[in-house]
Amino acid sequence: MILKDQEIKEKDVSEKKNKEHTCETNVNSTDDEEIVELDKLKMGRYAYETDLSNKKDKIVKKRIILLYLKRLFFIFIAAIIFNFGVLAFLNRADTIPSGLSGIPMLAILISKNYNVQLDKYFALMFLAVNIPLFLTFGLKEKRSFVLLTLYFMIAQILTNMVFTLTPGVSDWIHHHINVAPGWEKLIQVKLIGSEETIIYENATSWPILVNGILGSLCAGVAVSIAWKNGGSTGGTDIIAYYFSTKKQKSVSGIMFILNFCATSMFLIIFGFAAKHKEVINLELLGKYVDSSNINSTNGLMEVKLNLNQSDFISLIQNQKSIITEPTIVGLREISTFMYIVVNNIIISIIYPKYKKVEVQISCKNPSKIIKYFKKIKYWHAYTIIQGKSGYSGDNTYIVTTNMLLFETRSIISDINLIDPKAWISVKSVEKISGTFNTKFVER
Repeated sequence: MILKDQEIKEKDVSEKKNKEHTCETNVNSTDDEEIVELDKLKMGRYAYETDLSNKKDKIVKKRIILLYLKRLFFIFIAAIIFNFGVLAFLNRADTIPSGLSGIPMLAILISKNYNVQLDKYFALMFLAVNIPLFLTFGLKEKRSFVLLTLYFMIAQILTNMVFTLTPGVSDWIHHHINVAPGWEKLIQVKLIGSEETIIYENATSWPILVNGILGSLCAGVAVSIAWKNGGSTGGTDIIAYYFSTKKQKSVSGIMFILNFCATSMFLIIFGFAAKHKEVINLELLGKYVDSSNINSTNGLMEVKLNLNQSDFISLIQNQKSIITEPTIVGLREISTFMYIVVNNIIISIIYPKYKKVEVQISCKNPSKIIKYFKKIKYWHAYTIIQGKSGYSGDNTYIVTTNMLLFETRSIISDINLIDPKAWISVKSVEKISGTFNTKFVER
């Protein structure tokens, strides 16, 4: 009986040793395994291109040129989208874009109260207010980021000139891309027997909110495209880039703080420089409106009423809902803060630069994965654990690593080529304490 127990123990020890030997063999036997050629792998190409010894390689140079041509193209598209959003929607809503772009927008909106049109100078004024930032933060930042940001501003000036100086373009946008045809924010009222006019705000205000949302979407997409292609739209983006790279924090989070502070200040200035006017409800004056004398130009609706001054005063005294007091905080202010929120939500979705995830790769043999990591000189730590499949009962290996969300697309694509049977899961990581390599997104 004792001899039998001893035989069983020896058998268990032998099986355990064989199992450990098999595990060690599977993990370390990378030399005999073949993986897909490095050049066919996305991260393989990245590793090859970023290797300093390949800096003068013709293929590497060609790929870098194509990369920057692609970036220039998309940043130019971003400039078109941004200018279009300002001209078609934000101007109509009196929405002040967040950050330093609010300075030229503020000048445009205030000038409208004095019948001066500065729309065509928006991009030029924006470039001017960015010069101090280029001379301070810009000198401490990556050269390619600064140059691509400067390129965006030049592209913005050019597209703004096309939109505002090309005959018919601005008018076409104003009349054909309009959520409320015939609606204008301001109404200029003229009475019978009087040459004087009075300007009121339109009581129908829902178009302000809709235009603000659409303009915010355009701006958010434009900003995200610029960021994703190595540049930015300038202004507080330059400051946000500096702090986000230093602290490895979310771009959208830092931008939200900066833009909220800047926009609050601009709205206070705007509130004093271009106060809200009394509000008129034209629907209550329908029978007095001379429909043959209604004109809409440059954001102003000109209306002639079939009333003289004394009749008009008597009417509004009897029906106080026709003319109401100016608001302090109205849809103009709400749409401006909504711009910040929408803008940052879009950026956090399209460009989550430093978002980290945990990737688990389950496979029967991890040797190909290990060889792949060594080939690309993988820059994050990873752990290999042996387990047993609850479904099949087979031995399985789990390779666990934390990486940036932007890295997952290329790495998962490569692993699917190397080991099509590998099972991969990705889950969000809230916080990592310690040094984390972000060279992939800083390129």
